[in-house]
Amino acid sequence: MKKLKTSNSYIPMVDFWKFIFTIAIILYHANKIEGFEKANLFPFGYIFVEFFFMVSGFFMAKSVFNIQNQSIKSLGDETWRFTFKKINGIYIPFFVAFWIHFVIRMIIEESTVKNVLLEVTHSIRELTLTYSSGITIGRYHNGPTWYISSMIIAMFIIYPFLRKFFKSFSSIFAPAFALLTYAYLQNEHSSINLSSHYGKYICLGLLRAICGICVGIFIFYLIDKVKTTKTDFTSAGKIVLVILEFSLAMYLILIAANYDNWFKDKFYGYLAMILQAILVFILFLNPVKIKNVVFANLCKWAGEISFYYYLNHRIWTRVLETAIPDYGYGKKQVLLLYFILTTISVIFALIISHLLEYAKPYILKIGKKLFIKSN
Repeated sequence: MKKLKTSNSYIPMVDFWKFIFTIAIILYHANKIEGFEKANLFPFGYIFVEFFFMVSGFFMAKSVFNIQNQSIKSLGDETWRFTFKKINGIYIPFFVAFWIHFVIRMIIEESTVKNVLLEVTHSIRELTLTYSSGITIGRYHNGPTWYISSMIIAMFIIYPFLRKFFKSFSSIFAPAFALLTYAYLQNEHSSINLSSHYGKYICLGLLRAICGICVGIFIFYLIDKVKTTKTDFTSAGKIVLVILEFSLAMYLILIAANYDNWFKDKFYGYLAMILQAILVFILFLNPVKIKNVVFANLCKWAGEISFYYYLNHRIWTRVLETAIPDYGYGKKQVLLLYFILTTISVIFALIISHLLEYAKPYILKIGKKLFIKSN
């Protein structure tokens, strides 16, 4: 066994499950293809979005915890800096995926120049990540990215309270708000699969994001409590926790796939949220430290690539929505084509995104020289 060259805080299994759950979400969206409606490919795959919200909430809490000893000079400025840092880390891949979806959609719809210009105008809420703020005007081209809009806005709302009242927020408000609000969404709407839905006062997708992030924050609080007690597990304890981790993940996959039509009741969405919270807790408890470099690097790559797959798959359900009746393809052929086309767009998006990331400092430098006077 080689020692891991990356940070000791890196947990490979978090990225491993990110990749697996992303595949489940992609299969869930495959049901949008005509002919797949009754195939029930992971009909409840949407439950895994909660996993990503919880992980984001955990890292948000960790980030705030690390600066708790620093005085707050301006809570407003600090909130904006945190938000822009998050946006800066994901915006280029998001931006590239948007234009891939936009161009392909305009081609398959045979749009005129006038329609293209109108669609660009109507896409302002998507490009500015304000989709989940409550703006209802316009068209949304890359549907799954509602998650990013909701996550960014939710963090912007939560950050000042978490920063100012870290202990009370993470230990009391976060779990109470999440449990009660998830229950409300489940009972009022018979599902937690709420993204573009709007309630009386707030976008329900945003409310869902706030809940998931609050669960992640509470999990950080619990992990910190365990660490402060310096709890160490025996070999038997570690084995039990690893078995529980895989058992929870497999059971969640059964729920998402609605195995043998077992999971039809609306109760299972709320249950899946609880099970994922336990899974995330075990993952960050990290009872077994994985030190194999090859496996760790593979997991890290899988976690990064899963983000690109999430961003770049949805347009192909629209492209293939008439493939089965029009071309006589079988479902297996269409599903294979779905993943091949998604992979091609992922490779393209990766290349363009990395080129833009490389060019970004030079572009900013040129822009500064052109438009800002030096003192």
